[in-house]
Amino acid sequence: MKFVITTAMLLLCLCSTHAGEKEELAKKLYTAMKSEKMVDQVFESMAPALNQMIGVQDPDITEEEKKERSILLEEIFVITKETFPMDAIRKMTQDIYIEVFSEEELRGLLAFYESPLGQVWAEKQGLVIKASGEKMGPVMVAWYPEFQEKIEAHIKRHNESKGN
Repeated sequence: MKFVITTAMLLLCLCSTHAGEKEELAKKLYTAMKSEKMVDQVFESMAPALNQMIGVQDPDITEEEKKERSILLEEIFVITKETFPMDAIRKMTQDIYIEVFSEEELRGLLAFYESPLGQVWAEKQGLVIKASGEKMGPVMVAWYPEFQEKIEAHIKRHNESKGN
């Protein structure tokens, strides 16, 4: 009986040590990926793209109204960044890494992100996202009218089929 209890306790210790190692690896990976810097760069890229959509969503808007909405949008982004739950996002992301990746995979990813090339990628990943957001604006502006028209037609057909 003592053998069974001792073995169970030993296995519990090994499992908790293993989980602790994965947790530590996930924390290191999150840091090595410069995740919070990337979040900042994503926020910076969103405002210009959304600003370009203002006139598309409301084609009758005046230049003065566009300017006012743009200022309001910038203020909203400041508030968003100030209130963004970064601690919760950090914990959630690290938990996801622990769930999705094996310890070996975490070690491999960490080795990459700590390497010179990995650091270049981590540093520039946000810039890639930012550039994509900026270039996405005109694409979205061109796409939105067709999308809006099709959505409105779909809703109309749906409502008609329901007898509304």
